[in-house]
Amino acid sequence: MYATMYKSPHNTRAHIVAYKLKNVPNRYIMQKLPWLPWGQFTRLASKIKISPYIKLGHGQAFSATHKYIYAIANDHLLRHSSQSEEIMQISKKNLQIKRIWTFKIWNKSAKDGRYMHNATFLNDNKFVAVYHSSTKHRFEYWEVTAMVIVGNQ
Repeated sequence: MYATMYKSPHNTRAHIVAYKLKNVPNRYIMQKLPWLPWGQFTRLASKIKISPYIKLGHGQAFSATHKYIYAIANDHLLRHSSQSEEIMQISKKNLQIKRIWTFKIWNKSAKDGRYMHNATFLNDNKFVAVYHSSTKHRFEYWEVTAMVIVGNQ
């Protein structure tokens, strides 16, 4: 299991914690893992690996494939931004960043940017994301396929 551990809800940098659960006392404890006292967390989990403090965004675009963890490391406080976003590819073996890509999605013009706040990686070459326009009261769902994400470079 993988969890992100942020110091506060406004941070965009965090640790990734990888662990295997031994004994879960009840099904609701899983919702509280990021806020458990460290001693209680270590009693529940074994074989803990912790990443360095890295840029992960706000945590709603965080998912994993067979070999990698992916995060869209964006700032959820930005509104109507036409800035590029970053994808972090993180190795599951050592929880280190392997690659970083930038991407940008827009409709008609680069000034009409689509800043993705939520996404799920389906595999090493594809993710689906949602864009929400609060001023236009609509959602857009985007499927993004890369030509080569995992390839050697």
